[in-house]
Amino acid sequence: LVFSRWSNKLFQTYHQQNRDQEAALRASEVKLATILDSVEAYIYIKGPDYRYQYANRRVRELFGKPMEDIVGCEDTVFFDGPTAAILRANDARVIDRGERVAAEEVNTSADGKVTSAYLSVKIPLRDRDGRIYALCGISTDITEQKRTERELARHRLELESLVDARTR
Repeated sequence: LVFSRWSNKLFQTYHQQNRDQEAALRASEVKLATILDSVEAYIYIKGPDYRYQYANRRVRELFGKPMEDIVGCEDTVFFDGPTAAILRANDARVIDRGERVAAEEVNTSADGKVTSAYLSVKIPLRDRDGRIYALCGISTDITEQKRTERELARHRLELESLVDARTR
């Protein structure tokens, strides 16, 4: 009888601890999702099969799709062929070689209507044994910055030609 009560109490305590841990984990996941959805960067996770496992609010807005329509898809669904090939090559450096990649990526949508420039940082996500199970990417839209740089370069050339014309 004593053993039965003791084992029942142990069983209840064990399961209560599991419920508490699961609740804490869910709360932590909600906090993290809130943070990731609040930033202006495009944050995503891709598995070793190069398919999306997670996309924050900005990525979902860019693709115009809810999470469930993004998860499981490859870049070919959202970008044109040349863009998808470049993204795959950069992703492979992370997933296959474990490199941290920081690169400027110019992406064109699958329909060819929108081209944007991004500064992307991609890192491998590793399990406890050091094996890579995914990549995490953080991309910042630098399209306006690139336009401004081109315009400044154009103005600089115009000014240089005016100065050259005046000094002849």
